[in-house]
Amino acid sequence: MNTINQYNDKEIKAGLAKSEILTVLNNTVQVTWAGSKPTGFSATLKGKTEEVVKDTNAKKGRVRASATVLETRNNSLGKMLSVVQQAQMNYKIGTHPSDVRGVRIVSTDKVAEIQAMIDDMSRQLDDLRVDALREWDTIRAESIEGLGDNIHEVNVPHNGEEFLGEFKIAVSWSAAPMAIKKGTIFEGMTEEVANKVIAQSEKTRIDVMARNHSKVLEPAMKKLKEAIKKVTKGERLHQKTFDELKEAAAELKELNWFEFDVINDIVRDLQEVGSIQRGHLGKTGSATRKLAATAIEDVYNQAERTASRLAVCGL
Repeated sequence: MNTINQYNDKEIKAGLAKSEILTVLNNTVQVTWAGSKPTGFSATLKGKTEEVVKDTNAKKGRVRASATVLETRNNSLGKMLSVVQQAQMNYKIGTHPSDVRGVRIVSTDKVAEIQAMIDDMSRQLDDLRVDALREWDTIRAESIEGLGDNIHEVNVPHNGEEFLGEFKIAVSWSAAPMAIKKGTIFEGMTEEVANKVIAQSEKTRIDVMARNHSKVLEPAMKKLKEAIKKVTKGERLHQKTFDELKEAAAELKELNWFEFDVINDIVRDLQEVGSIQRGHLGKTGSATRKLAATAIEDVYNQAERTASRLAVCGL
């Protein structure tokens, strides 16, 4: 496994030629989450909040008392919430983040897969909506009963059809930013000026996506951090922790669109620590656990350093 110093010294270099990178970028689109869910599942209890602030000598605005307005346990309303939240996570899989919040960059060969997933989960939501509407009177009654004397401080929705109609699973598609192509805006320009404009637009597009590669490391870093905590802090440790590192390696490899050597190195080392067998580690504090923790921490530090360098790199 490479040491951190070896990573720090390694040049940031894409494995693809400029023409290949432009081909990759020209075969992308943008996808944006367009789903929704209603508000009003929880509410602040104004009266109780004032009591808590007074009784605990807290500063106003720093603490509050809240209530769960609608019962979502073991009913179709809770399932509707879950399926919307799952779809909102799923549409991001295999996509690149962009500079705009909520907008993802997608390779055109993933479009059909994402849209099929959205369509399938939207149908699931519609089926659950029918069930939830049938259960609405019960859901509302249980919610009111559960609030007890706090019912006068909250508003439990009356119209189930209207409330449930606010659930939606959808994405919107749009063209991804492209480098300027010859013949599009160059009437009246000299060839020299046109070539400069084209070259600069290509560089800008490539550099933006190169820097965005720093963000694709974040999910792997999150999994590494969780693994470090479980290996070192005595929490329940299962093989799944290491299997998830392997999965993170596969996802990172798929999103390394420019074939950065430094990302390929992290993919390799993620696969290595993901191959650790839980049964070989022993108890918390054992020598084998300490070795495993050190190896995982090394990969995390390497990923963190690489993300910082990619965030300011240009090609």
